[in-house]
Amino acid sequence: MATTSRVGVAQDALVTLARARAELAGVDVVDGPPLNWDQITLATPQIGDGSRYLFVGAQPQSATWFQGQQDFNAAGAVSRDEHFEIICTALGYSGDGVAKTARDLALAVMAGLEQVIRADPSLGQAVLYSRVSTVDRGDITLNTSGVNVPIIFRVACRAYLS
Repeated sequence: MATTSRVGVAQDALVTLARARAELAGVDVVDGPPLNWDQITLATPQIGDGSRYLFVGAQPQSATWFQGQQDFNAAGAVSRDEHFEIICTALGYSGDGVAKTARDLALAVMAGLEQVIRADPSLGQAVLYSRVSTVDRGDITLNTSGVNVPIIFRVACRAYLS
């Protein structure tokens, strides 16, 4: 049976590896978006301390979770190359109202996932290779309970489809 896409397998691998690695210990790793971005509400409680989150396949104010393309491989029309980017959000929260605290937490989450990917760029052989490719933006949101700093970034992957 032909493989249509490796996006789902790659996302599953990112979530599994992120939850298992020491670089992201104590981080709430979430597959997809939260129920509410303003006051982070999760469908299933995670295991972290509620100040650091990694959302794999999600970004605030958008339903887009990946973008990609496929093209024929040099081997002919039977096989294809797939290039895609999974959109991720690292979020730091600080109840003390200090933006630097939340910003440093979010940057540490993004750096932690980058270390996970560098240790296994194939994501457990889900793809040929992967890397953090783009940091789209970082926002600072102040509210009555503290400061949220989401950093939206992309994990680029290349896969071979047969």
